[in-house]
This record gives sequence, C-alpha cells and structure tokens, in this order.
Amino acid sequence: MRPESGLDVGVGGEWMFAPNFSLFIEWDHIVPKDTTVVFANLAGGTTAEVRRDLDKLLVGINWRFGGGKSPVYARY
Repeated sequence: MRPESGLDVGVGGEWMFAPNFSLFIEWDHIVPKDTTVVFANLAGGTTAEVRRDLDKLLVGINWRFGGGKSPVYARY
C-alpha cells in the first residue's frame, strides 16, 4: 500500500469536572484522496473509481497525574 493524502477537519472539546479528571469529545471528517482500482482478472481489466468519506467520533475520560497539587520539578 502507498500512503494517501487527503483532508481531515474536525472539532472537539474538553471539560474538567474534578481536579484531576476531564471528559472529552472529538469529531473528525476524513476525506482521503480518490483512488482508481484495476481488476486485472475481470473482462480484460476492469477499473473502478473509489471515493470515500469517513467520520470518526472519540469520547473519553482523561486522568491527570498529581490531582490538584502543585507540579513536581526535577532538580539535579
């Protein structure tokens, strides 16, 4: 397979509901580059144009290390 280019647009948000927990949601609309596929074994080489649009929805919970405490810095 070869890498394909295309378009990816989306929107998302995050809400912190506790000192170390947050909820997030993200929606992406992905439009890869159109591809032509050749079926060599069918009737002397049949071609087909492949067009795809994909939608992706992510929902999740994040946990932040350390809670509401001040950050820890490494000292050398």
